Parts: sequence; C-alpha cells; structure tokens
Amino acid sequence: MQDIFDELYNKINEAVNCQDFEASKDSILADIHLLKQQNEVIQFKFNRLIKDKNVLHSLLARTSDDLKLALNELSRRAEELNTLLFAIPALVYFKDVKLNYVIVNKAFEEFCGLKTEEIIGRSASQVFAEYKSIGYDHVERQVVESGIPVYHIEEKITDKGRNFILSTNLAPVKNSLGENIGLVGVSWDVTKQYEFQAALLKAKEAAEAGTKAKSEFLANMSHEIRTPLNGIIGMSQILGKSIKDPKNHEHLDIIIASGQSLLALVNDILDFSKIEAGLLGFEESDFNFREIIREAEQVLRVKAQEKALSFVVNVNPGIPEYLKGDAYRLKQVWLNLANNAIKFTEKGSVTIDSYILEDRGDELLIMTRVKDSGIGISNDQVSRLFKSFEQLDASHTRKYGGTGLGLAISKKLVSMMQGQIGVESEPGVGSTFWFTARLKKTTHVHKPNNNVKTIDKETLGHKLNVLLAEDNLINQKVASFSLEQMGFTVAVASNGRQAIEKFRSGHYDLILMDVQMPEMNGFEATREIRSIENTNGTNKRIPIIALTANAMKGDMEKCIASGMDAYLSKPFQQKDLHELITHYFTE
Repeated sequence: MQDIFDELYNKINEAVNCQDFEASKDSILADIHLLKQQNEVIQFKFNRLIKDKNVLHSLLARTSDDLKLALNELSRRAEELNTLLFAIPALVYFKDVKLNYVIVNKAFEEFCGLKTEEIIGRSASQVFAEYKSIGYDHVERQVVESGIPVYHIEEKITDKGRNFILSTNLAPVKNSLGENIGLVGVSWDVTKQYEFQAALLKAKEAAEAGTKAKSEFLANMSHEIRTPLNGIIGMSQILGKSIKDPKNHEHLDIIIASGQSLLALVNDILDFSKIEAGLLGFEESDFNFREIIREAEQVLRVKAQEKALSFVVNVNPGIPEYLKGDAYRLKQVWLNLANNAIKFTEKGSVTIDSYILEDRGDELLIMTRVKDSGIGISNDQVSRLFKSFEQLDASHTRKYGGTGLGLAISKKLVSMMQGQIGVESEPGVGSTFWFTARLKKTTHVHKPNNNVKTIDKETLGHKLNVLLAEDNLINQKVASFSLEQMGFTVAVASNGRQAIEKFRSGHYDLILMDVQMPEMNGFEATREIRSIENTNGTNKRIPIIALTANAMKGDMEKCIASGMDAYLSKPFQQKDLHELITHYFTE
C-alpha cells in the first residue's frame, strides 16, 4: 500500500508541473490512474483550490470495481432504453442540431423500410426521398432553437400517390449544461383514423344531401297531390250547395267521401314519410283543450251514429281549459284511436275518457283512454299493432281498409309529446287503447290583434273585398266560388307581382295568398305589402291568410315570419276558411 502512496505522491508532483492539469487562476484539477495488482486500476481525482492565499487540496479515489458497477448500470439502462424503444409502436427518433437522425426505433425502421445504419446520420429529406416535398424542417428547427415542445400533424405523400398522416410530438434534448443539442420526436401513424373521419364526413354529406333531396321530393309531392285534391273536394262542396235532387246529392256525397278518404290516405303517407325523414313538425302554443276534444268529437259522432253505436266522450273537470302543446298533433292521435274504435266496433259502444294522470306543478300528464266493444285483439297480434304498414290480417284489410300507418304515426306523435301509448284487449270482448301526453300549464289571456281592422257582423259576408293571389286555374276557381258563396267580392292575381299591383290600386279587406307562384312568390309579395303599409304611415294592417298546398315542417312558420297572419293548407274545408275569416272580421 506504501508503494501506492509513494507512486501517487510522485504522480501528483509530476502532474503539478505538467500539462495534465486543467489550470485556471484559482484552481488546479488532475486525473491520475495507478495500476494495482491483478491489473486493477485506481482512479484519483486531485483538486487544489486557492482562495484568499489559502490552499485546499482534495483527493477522490475510485477503484475499478466502482467503475465496473457504474458502467454496468449505464449498460443496463441503455438496454432498457433500447428494449423500450423497440417495444413502442410509435415512431421514435432522435436528431442532432443539424436535424440528422442519431437514434431511431424499430417502428421507425419498419415505417421507412430501411435499416438503422441506412438512417443514422441522414436528414429527413434523404430518408424520405420517395415522398413529395412537404417540409417540416422549420418546425423541428424551431424546437431546437427555442427549446419549446411542439405538436403538429405531418402529411407525407409518395410519388405513387400513397398518403401518410403522422401525429407528431417534438421536444428538445439538452446536455448537462442545459444547452439544446437536438430533439426527440414521437410520431403516430393516424392515416387510418383520418381516412375513417373523411369517410364519415363523406357519408354525412351524402346523407344530408339524401335527406335534402327526400325533403324536397316530399314537399313537391305534397304540393302536387294536394292541388288536384283541392279541386275535387272544393268543387264538390261548392256543387253540393246547388244540387237539389236527392239522388244526385247522394252521388256527390260519394265523391266528397272518396276525396276525404284519399286526403286522409295521402296525409298518413306524407306524415309517415316526414317521420322517416325527420321532418315531422311539432309546435307548442296555447290551446283550448276542451274545444279541441269537442271538434274531434263532432268529426266522429256522425260515423258512430251511422253504426248505431253509443259514443260517449268525458273530459275530467280538473283539466284546465287552456294548456300549452301541439293541439293539432294531440287531436290527430285522439282521432286515430277513436276512428279505429268506431271502425272495428259493429255494435255496442265507444267511450273516451281524458283525465290527469300526473301533476308536476307547471305541467300535466294527461291520460286518454278509448274503450270499445269491438272485435278485440289477441296477444300475439298486439306486438305488431304499432309497427309501420302492419294490419291484423288480410281479411281485416279487405273489410276495413287503411294503410296500417295510423298507429305507427300515433306512437311517434305521442313520443314527441313525451308520452306513451298502449292497448289492453281481449278477442270478442273489445279493446282499450290509451295514450298519455305531457302538456304545460298556461295562463291564457285572449288578446285581440288591434292592428287588424274589424267590421261588424252585418258587414261580414256582404261587403268584404277579397284579393286572391293564386296561379293555378283550378285553385282560383275553387277559392273564388267558395268566397262568392260566402257573399264576398273576389279579385284574382295570378302571381305575387300582380298581387302587389292590385293591392296598390285597389281597396281590399283581406288577402288570400298562395306561396308557390311564378315571377314573385307569396313570401316576397307579403313582405312587400307590409313594407308598403309601413311606408304609408297608417295603422291599418290588412289580414293576409296563407292558402297553400305547402304542408311540410316549417311551412307555417315561414308564412308567419314573412308577415302573414294565418295559415290554411289545401285542400281546405269551406267551413274552416269561413271560420278563419270570421275570426278576423267579427268584433
């Protein structure tokens, strides 16, 4: 051991006077290695620090065993890093400050189709020579220079048109002094995800285009079917008031009944198509619950009397007079169930009860039960009742007719009213169909429209001048004859532009406005008329009623938004038109 100290002493003295030292003004540092027995090496770190004329010496010794342990630890960690890099499915790479690759993992090799030695020391433009130039060097250089990590999407396109999209995270690599000496990149191949997203977007656009085309087709078919039906039903009603011969009147009644049946059939098919296309409208407004039930009852009471059925309708007095919801759809479901009850009951009774099932304070859950003594339904048939185009069997189809859509439509409508629908039945005994609808409470106050001029009842039906804007010749005649039978004077405009001209030059109490017209449609004409009224500075606002075959979702809202006051779809009933006009021209 003395030999070692002696040799160390001599080495230190030699080192002080030679270039082994890294000398500075205040300190001297030397690295000394001595050979022991069995080829073992001792490493000495000698340090002399001079400060304020004081000299401090330090000596640190490490045996080769310590070095071996340190080297083994470094080797182990390097193997772990290599194992980790090999196992990671992402593309992992390290680059130097010149942006040349220094380390890459197995996934990176496979992506490039090259071996490690073919990648190391080369730039991205050299490694990806087959790819079209989409440079991202500026992004990597930004990371190296700023030391700030960056996330970005890379797109690589081969000469053959193959496209790769990489999701890449870049981070700076620093040395022990905190200097940026390169970067590390981790990239994920997200090509399939982007292709999937692109396919989804394309499918979405195609679906939207299909929905739009379906919507346009339904709107057109609704308009085209309703227009001739308006002629059939409207002219039949007009003719019915002039025919005196009972036999001819009976023939006319058949035409009217057939037209009404065809209209009901068309409405069912169109409603179902709207449901399938997601275009069925649902509107909330205040309505008189008892009045809606009373109107529906009047429609079916005649049918019940024709079959000598007892027809009883009860509305629990606890139900408020006014509620908020879609009165039209509520009435539609009520009529569907009640009409079926009468249709499938040959004798006995049909009883309909409505009452409050649940009161949540601001809204009510109304239950309506339709009980009949008809043919009844077996359990295995009940499951098919609310499916589209389903009817009980072929014999019922032949005997009772119908599309098999009524209950399917009712189920959807009830769902829109946050309710449920069901049936309890026994063959040969009868059935009880029921549905619930959630309706909001409302404080209804009748507020007359002061902007709409009114006239007394004596004037109604005698002095009203009506401007009819309608381009279809048949519809012109139907509406004109109907209005003349009510005692009104009618002027006809064949398009929106003519309607404006006649409005400017004439004096009218009411305008019936079609929507689809050449040169200028009903919306544009209405807006222009309202503009003229505002310019004139008068408080008078002429009532404009939309009389149109447009009966799709949103059509009524478009009419009101354009400045119209009310909406009536074709084919219309004379009594409905008369009631609507009466609403505006009675005190």
